[in-house]
Amino acid sequence: MTEAAGQRLQVSTLPELLRNAASRGLGARYFHSGSKVDALPVAALHSRASELADQLAGAGVGPGVRVGIVGLNCAEWAVWAWATWLTGAALVPLPAPLLVGELFAIQTTNLAEAAGCSMVVGARRYLDPLAGAPLTLWDWGAPVPRWRAPVPSGRREVVPSDLAVVLCTSGSTAAPKAARMTHRGAVEWAATTGLRSSEKAVPARVNWFPYYHIAGLGTLFELMTPVDEHVLSIKQFLADPTSWLRLVSETRAAFAVSPSSTWSRVLDGLVTDPEGIDLSHLERVTFNAEMTDPDVLSRLRDVCGPLGLRPNTVAVVYASSEAGRITRTPLGEDPRVATVDLGELLGSGRALAASPGHPSKRVVSCGRPYPGVEIRIGDPDRPAPDRQVGEVWVRGPGVTDGYLATSDEGSLLGGWLRTGDLAYMADGELWVTGRADDVVI
Repeated sequence: MTEAAGQRLQVSTLPELLRNAASRGLGARYFHSGSKVDALPVAALHSRASELADQLAGAGVGPGVRVGIVGLNCAEWAVWAWATWLTGAALVPLPAPLLVGELFAIQTTNLAEAAGCSMVVGARRYLDPLAGAPLTLWDWGAPVPRWRAPVPSGRREVVPSDLAVVLCTSGSTAAPKAARMTHRGAVEWAATTGLRSSEKAVPARVNWFPYYHIAGLGTLFELMTPVDEHVLSIKQFLADPTSWLRLVSETRAAFAVSPSSTWSRVLDGLVTDPEGIDLSHLERVTFNAEMTDPDVLSRLRDVCGPLGLRPNTVAVVYASSEAGRITRTPLGEDPRVATVDLGELLGSGRALAASPGHPSKRVVSCGRPYPGVEIRIGDPDRPAPDRQVGEVWVRGPGVTDGYLATSDEGSLLGGWLRTGDLAYMADGELWVTGRADDVVI
């Protein structure tokens, strides 16, 4: 497997990224729902998104407009997202629950307003409850309606500093916040993916993350190198988590990514029914989106080793919506696990090796910083020494340039982002131990 940085295309915006991917004509999205598979080759994605973008520009969608999208993963979601970026407008991914409850309209309206949405596009079952909201609603399966005056002179060329995505918190434990991601930041996320197989064929990956989550959304603009992205419906995944790994086996995917808690549920299912699962083709198995449980990491090796999972293919990635990808386990290495003294950790905040008979805590390394990313613990101006726990501050090309409609100035300081995580540095690696506050993850 080759590092993406060495294969990076000279592009700086999402429209450029899509055009380059379409010109190669390799890779596709395959949306799996039960026995039905909807194929969307990258060339068709470019063609459909370009045609829709021209219609949207004629309806008044362009720079300065923020388009909310609400719906489950499908080809329409992908096409509308790319059409939005091609017009120069910004995308606002909105949560789409399987069951639309009484609070859906209130929560969605609050998020849309916090993000500055002018309109919300999506599946009819999500739009109907929003009928009374002060938003323009568009059914993504219907013709594009006239909205306002057309964008002057058609579509404008997008520049790297243009706003591409507005990422919202849920607002469940705090007031909704909306983080900015520019086209430069989105392309940086795509560039750090590294989805290049050691084989010559286009590699496959199976994704179940919803597109309103950064881990799912990121797969939409990860076109730096060709990949066949198989998208499992979230409904099927929740009903049977092992169906995700079975699809990984069927497609002979090279990459599999999920949080620790998801791996735990999948492993439970594999222990009960491992029949037919072959994981020998996997080149990278990644933990992301939350702290990695060392017990799950051990179980993964124990359960999946007999199914063909090779040594040195497991990795941990530490990332956030506001900072992009921050650290990762080096290629060809397995994540390291440290056993630290719990009393020292809680008392002095130092991560020291546990003595025999003392209470301890096992911590999984998140690996080393990506190229161009800097990490400070405690304070960006006065970083804590190695093995001293403090809040994580990050600076790098993927860090957001700010929030919308909030006064959260304390999280951004001179290009440094306060992630809200507690961690320590040791041997050049980041070891996350807990959370300090609520931020977008």
